[in-house]
Amino acid sequence: MSQAATGGCLCGDVRFVVNAPLGEIIICHCSLCRGWSGSAYGAESPVRREGLELVEEKGLAWHVDRNERNRGFCRSCGSGLFWSGEGDDEMIYVQAGALDEPTGLRIQGHMMVASKADWEDLSAAPPLYAADWDGPLFDAGQIYYVCIVRAQDLRHAGGRNSR
Repeated sequence: MSQAATGGCLCGDVRFVVNAPLGEIIICHCSLCRGWSGSAYGAESPVRREGLELVEEKGLAWHVDRNERNRGFCRSCGSGLFWSGEGDDEMIYVQAGALDEPTGLRIQGHMMVASKADWEDLSAAPPLYAADWDGPLFDAGQIYYVCIVRAQDLRHAGGRNSR
């Protein structure tokens, strides 16, 4: 990594700089990472702890999960940001979604796939959409409910991608 990476939470109450090489992204399908991310998996990039510098931490809070991992998140907006193992003074894992783009990172691999969510099918790729979802999200007979949030709406609301 030739240049420092930056990142933070959605609201800006936690911002950080990574001044050390970030490892390629690891996708973890265990139940703890799924719960932490609120999604099918956690996506994280390992970095040496001394390479992570907090430049804004007023919203930073920590939680110890049932496997003794320390999980850092923003208490203001709820964004998951980091985790580290109990007693691991060398490495911390940065949530890939908290990194500002471009990252230059790639997915190294998937782990804990035996623990994946029962609704996730890793053998078949669902349809890919370049922008907004353009199909029905819920079919109740003839009634379709569609929720579309466009990038321009996020910019007007002052969201993270409004830069």
